[in-house]
Amino acid sequence: MGNANLTDSDAYVGNTRKAWKGRALVVIRSSRTAGQIRLTVQGDGLKTAVLNLKSTSKGVKPGWQSAW
Repeated sequence: MGNANLTDSDAYVGNTRKAWKGRALVVIRSSRTAGQIRLTVQGDGLKTAVLNLKSTSKGVKPGWQSAW
């Protein structure tokens, strides 16, 4: 996770991250097993948002390289 703050030394991998100037970035790396992914975002004074995703095990598209 990132937030565009160049002085933020928090690790990129984790379960929580503070936004900076309203910005936050999440990159989801799933396992090679298909299944459900749930991303929950919340903040003080804001309504909680939930995004449900479905991970598939179809493999790597032609022309793309696996990161593993």
